[in-house]
Amino acid sequence: IIHVVPAFVGLCVTIVMIPMGSFVAKRLARMRRELLKKTDARVKYVTEFVTGIKAMKLYAWEKAYMRKITQLREEELRMVRRIAYLNICNMMLFFASPILVALAGFWTYALMGYTLTASVAFPALSLFNILRFPVLMLPMQIMNLINAKVSFKRVQDFFDQEDRELLPPAAKADAQGDAQNEEAVTIRNGDFAWAKDSALVLKNVNLSVKRGELVMVVGQVGSGKSSLLSAMLGEMVCKNGGCTVAGTCAFTSQEPWIQNASLRDNILASASNKGNYDKAKYEGVLDACALRADLEILPGGDLAEIGEKGINISGGQKHRIALARSVYADADIYLLDDPLSAVDAHVSRHIFEECVKGTLASKTRILVTHQVQFAAEVDRILVFKDGCLEHSGTYEELSQAGVAFSQFQGDQEED
Repeated sequence: IIHVVPAFVGLCVTIVMIPMGSFVAKRLARMRRELLKKTDARVKYVTEFVTGIKAMKLYAWEKAYMRKITQLREEELRMVRRIAYLNICNMMLFFASPILVALAGFWTYALMGYTLTASVAFPALSLFNILRFPVLMLPMQIMNLINAKVSFKRVQDFFDQEDRELLPPAAKADAQGDAQNEEAVTIRNGDFAWAKDSALVLKNVNLSVKRGELVMVVGQVGSGKSSLLSAMLGEMVCKNGGCTVAGTCAFTSQEPWIQNASLRDNILASASNKGNYDKAKYEGVLDACALRADLEILPGGDLAEIGEKGINISGGQKHRIALARSVYADADIYLLDDPLSAVDAHVSRHIFEECVKGTLASKTRILVTHQVQFAAEVDRILVFKDGCLEHSGTYEELSQAGVAFSQFQGDQEED
């Protein structure tokens, strides 16, 4: 009992060092997170530089990118040095703690008038060393528990998010039903937004598209034309009403996606098409999408590698390749988001006549476009304004209603 006081003093010194270690551990955790962000930023720029090395050399951007990468690396190294200093402080606390505990305990023991002998000192040192590691590891384990709780909370938040309901695919037999009676796409009182807690993008949309019908969607910039196609694809949250799509869909985006592969592989992109190459069908798709002349220019023809790591192709070529991919997929419903925007008038006319009205004549086609010169040749026109379906009807009906199609042509020029 007479040795309890010196032992308690040594234990108090150990306990006092716990918040010091906890403070250092918190600072280290925060600085490591900042270091990871800086490392990610540097790696992103290096990857971007190496991936687009041809464009960098072409536009002489090497020095600008090197300055940016060097700056990011210097910021990263400054953070590494700060972390190294904190690690030194942490190691000093770890190795100095037994010395400080022993000094405090033995000093208290001597002040109480006891004689410090080897039989007392060495067992005490051994006990202090045994206590040192678990006591100093306690704040680190608390930090690990806190980090684990944060990680579990993020995972839990992810799992608690509302599942996006995909449109159920219709059976092939149903998709080939009576074109006079069945509807391919139906939206009733549809309110759509990009997220559950975001503002509505499409409001009170009511429309139906019959099988085999060619529908043109027009409107000013930001009126909701592309959002309508996204709603049909199930990419938006339906807050009210419902959307029914009866059949398989092929979608051509306003920003075409081109993979790093040959032109042929880009057209035969789906797994089912790659194993089922139909030469006659493929040649017909090339002609319909006005790609025949491009094959004569590209070295290697349709086997030439395109994409970021291959041959640079124009925006119009990308749109036509994406359109050819959709046409070859042989879907029931085609959602075409402004595929005629990046081609000239001659090619635009060819694609509309040979592809949209030719190869896809038996399909359901919903065409978003600013090319209003084709308005008189479609079955129906949908006019959108501020996310609402303002007009629906044939070209003659809308013209009689006073719809000025020239304003939509002007939007294309402004774009």
